[in-house]
Amino acid sequence: MDNLFALIPLGHPIITLIIVIVGIILIRSLFRATFKLTMIAAIIGLVMVTFFGYSSNDVFNKGKQVASYTASYAEKTIKPAIYHGLKNVHVEKGSNGSIAFVGDNFDIGETPQGKFIFHIQSLNLSITQDELSKYLNTDEMQNLLQTLHDKKQEMIPS
Repeated sequence: MDNLFALIPLGHPIITLIIVIVGIILIRSLFRATFKLTMIAAIIGLVMVTFFGYSSNDVFNKGKQVASYTASYAEKTIKPAIYHGLKNVHVEKGSNGSIAFVGDNFDIGETPQGKFIFHIQSLNLSITQDELSKYLNTDEMQNLLQTLHDKKQEMIPS
């Protein structure tokens, strides 16, 4: 971190002023965004309690229910789309040496670090390997990566 500060010419008052102003704007923006999100959630909760007769525990449970629906959505849409797409996938090698797995309504790109990025056109979704690992258990993720590795070795030998 000290090396980063060494790159900033703090001896110049204009540059120091610009850095301070940008920092204040960033902190203010983060605070305002967090405050707005919190206020929206509080207003929704207040309306539910006041006008619709829900208890505070009901509102809390509704929030947990929304979170579980989100996980359930991923379970019902992302996983089947990936597994279905893997059945018909073929490997293509790009002009720059990159490798892509292409299928019907589905493709997987590989980053220079060897990680995968999944693009599912039917869901209009792009998801990284790290994000996908949140939705798959360890065995499913390892099986998926092994399948991709095997397909890569079958089509394009090292």
